[in-house]
Amino acid sequence: MSRRHRRTPADTPPPDDVFAEMLLAARELLAVRSPLDAELMVSDMIGAWWGKRLHGGDVEQVLGEGLVDYAAKAGTPAGLTLLIAMAYLGTARQAAKAEGAALALMESGVARPGWADRVGAVKPAGCYVSRDAYGDQDTVVCTFAYRSPGSYRSGAPSSPEEGEDRHALVVVVDYNMRGMARDAWVSSQVDKLLEQASAEAGGNPMLRFEELEPQQARALLESAMKATRDGFDRKGPPPVSDSYGTYHAFARARIKALPPGRKRPAPLHTEAPYSRERRAMLAAEFLASDAAEHLSDPSAASRCADHIIDYGCEQDFMRPMRVSPTKCETFLLDWLPKKIMLSPAEQEAVPYVLSAWVRFAGRRTGLPEEGCGPRWTRCGRPRRSSPRRTATRPPPSGWTASWWRGCCPTATCRRWRGGRSRSRSCRARPVTSCSTGSTRPTTATGGC
Repeated sequence: MSRRHRRTPADTPPPDDVFAEMLLAARELLAVRSPLDAELMVSDMIGAWWGKRLHGGDVEQVLGEGLVDYAAKAGTPAGLTLLIAMAYLGTARQAAKAEGAALALMESGVARPGWADRVGAVKPAGCYVSRDAYGDQDTVVCTFAYRSPGSYRSGAPSSPEEGEDRHALVVVVDYNMRGMARDAWVSSQVDKLLEQASAEAGGNPMLRFEELEPQQARALLESAMKATRDGFDRKGPPPVSDSYGTYHAFARARIKALPPGRKRPAPLHTEAPYSRERRAMLAAEFLASDAAEHLSDPSAASRCADHIIDYGCEQDFMRPMRVSPTKCETFLLDWLPKKIMLSPAEQEAVPYVLSAWVRFAGRRTGLPEEGCGPRWTRCGRPRRSSPRRTATRPPPSGWTASWWRGCCPTATCRRWRGGRSRSRSCRARPVTSCSTGSTRPTTATGGC
């Protein structure tokens, strides 16, 4: 019996039917008058295969470079417009091939669109970042403007205010997912976007909105997009928004327009590196604090505190003192069961130790009072605002208000203990959290 022949990437035929449809859709680029609209349309087009996998081949090579070759062979005005945009938005290999093919078509007399000379001719106008007090996310806003037609032809410098088609690139960096970029979009209403973000931060102590140096913005976004790219595993692509692939190529190109030369800015609540000795001293301070006085098993509490500190140092950019509902849930229900083999005593103690750690670390880091007892939705997720087009995607479900108020929540305990029945009630005592003015009563008790 002969072995089945396996195709190598070179044997894989290009999907000409798909390329034909994409080239047909590229005809709309001929009617576009703005280079921004053209770039967004092509970014959406090539974003169709972002995050996809091909058996036996690289998707950017098979589809991306294959589309460039197909457009070059077509030799039509629509193919030229697609090549011009791909020369700016594509990967390094795609851009090099697209630029050479576009020059060849223009020399042969193929008509090019009026916006061809202005693709990518942008200048950064300003960069900003919106941060929540928990340190969960950074929403980075980078504003750009196209250089005026006279300035790029004459070579004279122009200010961003004198440019055309001002727009903002917004990228959400999620530190609970190792600092990866989770969402991206583009807005043409720059002034409204900045005013809304500034107003929300001014009226919400849980938000900070400030300027960011363009060099730092580039370093931060490059690191975040690399973390997203590295997040691919055998289970599939990283958990990003539906629009991330649409704007991925556009964001990658715009980041290169920012000046380089700075290190990635440290996330909120970042401290000096924690050695083993410093971690042990922090655990001792916690166990001797008022927050841990109710813990009845010092030995199990000490080991659980070590796990909490190790998680913050190794998985959260050396931030063991940072606390947030999402981080605590990820630690308890995701990282801890996968990485640590707990004894029965530690399994009983870890929810109480984590609650005590939240109170201890929240006071040490100066977490605002509003962060100690936030308003929660019916499913127990905090409501917070960020400068985006739609409502902010909340943290994962499963978190309960009673946990953050300082006691062991019934639902989370059941999930943690695997739904085992218990013969005695939880020893959590009523805890009063910080009031936020118009919130519901803050006294909570919990049972497991």
